[in-house]
Amino acid sequence: MKIGIDQKLSPTPPDDCFKSEKNENGNLKIWTRIYSADNLDRSFCENNLILSKTIKIKIGRNKIIESPGVKVNNDGSITFSCEYPLNPIDLMSHHDVIDSNTLINIGTIGHLDYRLEVENMKSLINLGEIIKFKIIPENPGLVHSRIKSCKVTHLLNPDLSYVLFKPIQDQSESKFIFCRDKFLNFQILSDFHSSETQEFSFTSFQWDSGICFDRK
Repeated sequence: MKIGIDQKLSPTPPDDCFKSEKNENGNLKIWTRIYSADNLDRSFCENNLILSKTIKIKIGRNKIIESPGVKVNNDGSITFSCEYPLNPIDLMSHHDVIDSNTLINIGTIGHLDYRLEVENMKSLINLGEIIKFKIIPENPGLVHSRIKSCKVTHLLNPDLSYVLFKPIQDQSESKFIFCRDKFLNFQILSDFHSSETQEFSFTSFQWDSGICFDRK
């Protein structure tokens, strides 16, 4: 989490780890510092993870307007917080990379970032070859997660797709169970739910454009 403080409110930085920079428009100087998840306090509210940091700043109380994510405490310190929704997310391709530094100067809603990485990805893959891929959290150890479904989609024809892993409802117990595709031998190579990197594999196959696998 990246915290930004207007230098007009605080002429000196809170500590030596803050650095001076300009905002995106270039018309405002701010003190900034990036905190890793390990250095933040965490709590939960409904379906949101809240990461926060309390900082001692030499600012008069009347100069700060409180807002969601910015709270002035009785001792004069300021608590900056950011909410991270824990709702399901989609990783569309192994090219997805998102900047994990969220600037907090007023209340902000952040997002938990994950990266999809295919092992030994190359232009030519042999038929029947085992393809391994990983889901990598940008902040490992922060929250536990697990895949809900997995689908391969044709690069040039998004209407062609094949489901490797999906939840199905167990009518007898009124709950969902997970089904792995046996034809392409979809495998979970790591713990099914984890706060660290998760690994999977399946067997490569050839598309038949004359067959509709799963049209959306």
